Amino acid sequence: MLHRARLLRARLTGANLTDANLNKTDLKNASLAQAKLERAMLYESDLSAADLTGADLADARMQKARLTRAKLDGARLAEAIVTGARLDDASLRGADLKAANLVETTLRRANLEGANLNNAGLVD
Repeated sequence: MLHRARLLRARLTGANLTDANLNKTDLKNASLAQAKLERAMLYESDLSAADLTGADLADARMQKARLTRAKLDGARLAEAIVTGARLDDASLRGADLKAANLVETTLRRANLEGANLNNAGLVD
């Protein structure tokens, strides 16, 4: 369990963090490219400027997470719960957000080019 851990700039590329409890964890500028984070709990975690390129966040719980300037290109967020999160200036090019819950999430200046938003909840 990494609950409340400080992992600033951590190199976790390709790490298997499936079902991990990362609630309130500081992952600013961390490298999590290609990481397996299915069903991970990231409630109120700070992933600002983190690299999550190609990461698998399917069914992850990311309520109130901070993902400002995060790179989520090609990431899988199918059925993830991202309510109340901040994704301002984030890059989600080609990301799979199928059936993700993004209610009350801010996406100011986020790049969603080619993202799959089928059945995603986007209403405030």
